[in-house]
Amino acid sequence: MKSLHTATIFFVGPLPPPVHGFSEINRRMLIALRSRHQVLAFDMTPRASRLSFLFILWRFLLCVVRRRPKALYLALSGGYRQWIDLAFVLLARLRDIPIFVHHHSFSYLNDRRLSAVVSLRALRDATHVVLCECMGQQLMKQYGIELVNMRVLSNSAFLEDIEAPASCMALVHAQPAALRIGFLSNITAEKGIFEFFAVLRESQALGVSLQGVIAGPVDSAIKESFSATLAASTNVQHVGAVYGVAKSAFFANIDILFFPSKLQEAEPVTILEALGHGVPVIAFARGCIEGMVPAAAGAVFSYSETFAKHAIEALRPLAENHVLLVQARHSARAIFEAGRASNKAVLESLMAEMGGNGITKPVSA
Repeated sequence: MKSLHTATIFFVGPLPPPVHGFSEINRRMLIALRSRHQVLAFDMTPRASRLSFLFILWRFLLCVVRRRPKALYLALSGGYRQWIDLAFVLLARLRDIPIFVHHHSFSYLNDRRLSAVVSLRALRDATHVVLCECMGQQLMKQYGIELVNMRVLSNSAFLEDIEAPASCMALVHAQPAALRIGFLSNITAEKGIFEFFAVLRESQALGVSLQGVIAGPVDSAIKESFSATLAASTNVQHVGAVYGVAKSAFFANIDILFFPSKLQEAEPVTILEALGHGVPVIAFARGCIEGMVPAAAGAVFSYSETFAKHAIEALRPLAENHVLLVQARHSARAIFEAGRASNKAVLESLMAEMGGNGITKPVSA
């Protein structure tokens, strides 16, 4: 509680562990905020006890009563835990604390939910941080949040540790025998692993030579079927879970990332990481993905029964023309660098706004 007397920002959101996209971006946001402000964090990671949030809420109440911060930063949950988030919102409103709510999910934007209806009514006048213009449009359409209250901030602002790989900047060797296509995710049916296998299988019949590389831990629910499909495939290998240096090595050893998720994705960090490593991306249209991957750096299309054919036809020119592959790799890196630079500027402006330096118009990259 010592930092309470100097804290200017209260931070509410789940932090690692466990490590996943949401918690990791929250961690990086907290680091960024602490580089500019005194921040008191309330870690909302679910614990063994389902009622552990009550202790955190009680601590938050005591802090709010003793000191009114300049702002509350809330990393909004995507599901039923929005009811818990609402309790923090109501306490902040009682003290007239400016609220900055960061949206990370499309689950309540594609379909209206009661928890979101109630929470966002209480947050109507808050400042809403969205990942892309598409997310902002859905927020306005479903819940009537005005554009003037939105700030568009991509997760690329937090990926400072991705440097241009030498393999991207100096890719001049001969045409590879097979295009190396990668899959990086927790390996589940919903994340599209069997769609990945289908593309590799059908590519042989359609005359496109592909070599698959799968990285990630296998979900126990599909372990048996995954192992059987992998054993029956002649052009794919599984390298297990990869982190840190091993993840960078994974990107260095593939030509294309295929992201065939069927979930309600928002702005997948994996796609940003691929682009940052100079790896073009093929993906299904979900959330912000269509705006993340322009034609020069890959392809995005809707999921359908003919998805394998669409994916293979998008891969064909890159498999057959090494010059196009090199150009796509350079474009991927350039797009990432431009997006990261512009969004870092947005982040700086947003953090200044949290400190009380107001703006009069929406900020976006």
